[in-house]
Amino acid sequence: MPSPSCWRHQSLNPITIVVTYQAFGFSDGILFWRVLGGFLIANLVGWLFSRHNRPEDLLTPRFQDSCNVNSHAHEQDRGVQALRMFGAEMNAMLPALVVGCAVAGFIQVAVSRDLLLTLGQNPVWSVLALMGLAFVIAICSTVDAFFVLSLGSMFTPGAVVAFLVFGPMIDIKMLALLRTTSPHRHSFF
Repeated sequence: MPSPSCWRHQSLNPITIVVTYQAFGFSDGILFWRVLGGFLIANLVGWLFSRHNRPEDLLTPRFQDSCNVNSHAHEQDRGVQALRMFGAEMNAMLPALVVGCAVAGFIQVAVSRDLLLTLGQNPVWSVLALMGLAFVIAICSTVDAFFVLSLGSMFTPGAVVAFLVFGPMIDIKMLALLRTTSPHRHSFF
């Protein structure tokens, strides 16, 4: 079973920490809560997965086979092996990337600024709205701080932290990718 590093990297990635500091400094505790929240959630998810009785059930057979093939394929040229793995990764990621970009573009064009202001003034709706936005726009954790900085004056600091912690953990692209590695019943775990 893979470690929770896919979640943990966003909270402990030095580039993400520096970028968040550059965008927000230490104001409103956004940097602190982003690092702490990401770290705690990553470890909780890792602990939950480690408690599973049959960790091999958490991965699709196809993904397990690809891990075994790649870890034992020593007879091939490394360049050929790298190209084959690159092609497999592109086939898995490209559809998710296209769908994520299309949805993000639609949201950026379709949502009015007045609606954003109305949502941003309510403490509950602002958190839910930015978590939903983080899920839909699916941007990298090294640029999300500057993206949400433009919305920071319209939304509560808690909503901004929710965006920064939730977005890198699960978004529309990640959900599509999880479907290629994890059985459907575990994708929403």
